[in-house]
Amino acid sequence: MSKLPEKHEQYPLLLGTRDSDFEVFSYPHLGEMNNLGEENLEPYGYSSLQEYLDYLDERKAKASLEVARLFDQLKEKMVEMNKKEEWSILLYKGNGNGEWPERLINGRAYYWPCSEANPVYDGIIDEEEWTSHWYPTEPDDWEILEDPTGMAYRTLYCGENHVSRENYEHVMNQLKELRKE
Repeated sequence: MSKLPEKHEQYPLLLGTRDSDFEVFSYPHLGEMNNLGEENLEPYGYSSLQEYLDYLDERKAKASLEVARLFDQLKEKMVEMNKKEEWSILLYKGNGNGEWPERLINGRAYYWPCSEANPVYDGIIDEEEWTSHWYPTEPDDWEILEDPTGMAYRTLYCGENHVSRENYEHVMNQLKELRKE
C-alpha cells in the first residue's frame, strides 16, 4: 500500500518503499528540544508520520508546560512540512550510483521536500528513503517533474539555497576525515 499521493505514483519515486506500509516524512532540526533535555527525538524506526506524532504526544504528556508547548510547535511544523502534494519532484540525471555519499541513481525521481509556508531547498530524499539529505543542486543534474511552490526552479536556476558540487564535495571530504578519527 503506497503512501504516495496518487498523482505521484506515475514517477519512479521511492521505489524501495512504495509498496510497503512505510511512509517517508521530513522533520525539522531538533536542536532546541535537545537543548532542553528532550533527547532521542529523531524519528528513526517509525513507519508513518502519524505513528511519530503519537509518540510526540506521549512525550508531551510527561513534559513540563514549557516543553509541552515546544512539542505542540514541533507537531504543527511536522504536519505543515509533510504535505507531499507541495513537495517538488525531480528526475536525477547525474552520475550517482546509489552509493554513499551520494545515494542518488540516474533515471530515478526524488522528492525535494518543502511547503508553501517554507518553499526553500532543504535536501533530497535519497535511496535511503527515510528523510531528506543535503545534495548538490546543479541544474545539469536535474529535471523538474513537479514544482508546486516553485522552490526547485528557484534553487536550480535562480541560485536560492543552491548547493554547488564543489561545496558538497568539500563537506563530504570533511565528513570522511571525521569518520577516520
